[in-house]
Amino acid sequence: MQLNLRSEQIAGLLSFLAALLAGVVWYVYLFVASPSERPLAKSALGQLAYSFAPENADRWWFMWLAALPLALTVVGAAYLSHLARAQAVAMLLVAALVILAGSAFYLTNWSLALFVALPIIWGWRCVRGV
Repeated sequence: MQLNLRSEQIAGLLSFLAALLAGVVWYVYLFVASPSERPLAKSALGQLAYSFAPENADRWWFMWLAALPLALTVVGAAYLSHLARAQAVAMLLVAALVILAGSAFYLTNWSLALFVALPIIWGWRCVRGV
């Protein structure tokens, strides 16, 4: 059985994979090291409240980390909905992926950033019409 996927389908699936991994980062941050004396939901909500509080100097980083899986999901959905067959849309999606990957390399761990950058290869193939 041979599975033939088009370039935009691979780019979309890889974008969803990167979004899933960014979601795993949030899961680890909110639920893995929660104190045992507090309920899990209350601990996670407290962690979120602290992360986005104006007093937190790193809140912009948390905002970016919250926007990353959402943006990757939108890009993945655009690729899978066949919008990338139009060359202008394909170029816009590749530009979005390059910006997301560049910021991921600058702001996060390289292992996550590599997964964010991986769809660029197949997105570029969509631009070229391969």
